[in-house]
Amino acid sequence: MADNPVAILHRLRKASGPKETVGLSDHVIEDFCNSDADLVQAIHEAEQVHRALMEEFGEDVMSLPEPELIKHLQSDYVNFYSAATVNPYIPIAGRGPWLVTVCGSVLHD
Repeated sequence: MADNPVAILHRLRKASGPKETVGLSDHVIEDFCNSDADLVQAIHEAEQVHRALMEEFGEDVMSLPEPELIKHLQSDYVNFYSAATVNPYIPIAGRGPWLVTVCGSVLHD
């Protein structure tokens, strides 16, 4: 796990289409990475999951704008919840309170 977590997030962001999920700033992420190993682990796991998704779905799908990507990935799901309660992002890794989205955003839940 020698790679810088923020550099990993930048790669995820570069490989993704336009996103709507803002998440925490890189400065805040760096600060928390220095004190919370769960965040670092979640970012490294997100990189692995993102790589697998890229292999499965391809660059054309993975570079869709975030709302379109959500619709595409959930197109085979029967969702029993109202649209207002569906997450507006795709979480691909999580540890403790940290979530990393497919577009490289970090959320604290």
